[in-house]
Amino acid sequence: MGWAYVPNISNILVIVDACSTWIEAFLCPNRSAETVKSKLLEVFARFGVPTDLVSDNGPEFLVLGNMLSSMGCRKIEALSYSPASNGAAERAIQTVKAALKHFDLKTRNFGNYLNKILFNHQSPLGGCKLSPARKLMKRPLRVAANHSLK
Repeated sequence: MGWAYVPNISNILVIVDACSTWIEAFLCPNRSAETVKSKLLEVFARFGVPTDLVSDNGPEFLVLGNMLSSMGCRKIEALSYSPASNGAAERAIQTVKAALKHFDLKTRNFGNYLNKILFNHQSPLGGCKLSPARKLMKRPLRVAANHSLK
């Protein structure tokens, strides 16, 4: 879990399942602990509570320890100045940031862009590689006429 910083865009909280590479990303009004808690509870409501949650040492993440512990989730803090210790989230953040570069960010339509990016990421990849959706849900995402969202 971490933040994707893209100039002139609101805060983007990125949460990734390290096993399936399924990405959840949220446009957030701020980087407060309450905002992060709210988004985590949304993810937990859909997918259940993970056994471990890795984040950097941002103050908004540090205060979540008690909540996560009460839910049976172990909070792991990535090493400072070591992006590799939170590698899955760092890779997901780079995926989101790279995909956003392909959109006209002056239109301020970030929510739709983010949905398209996530849909295309979770959908089948080329070759025999399993998509994040198939890894996580054991089925492919159903798409209209087998086309990605454009």
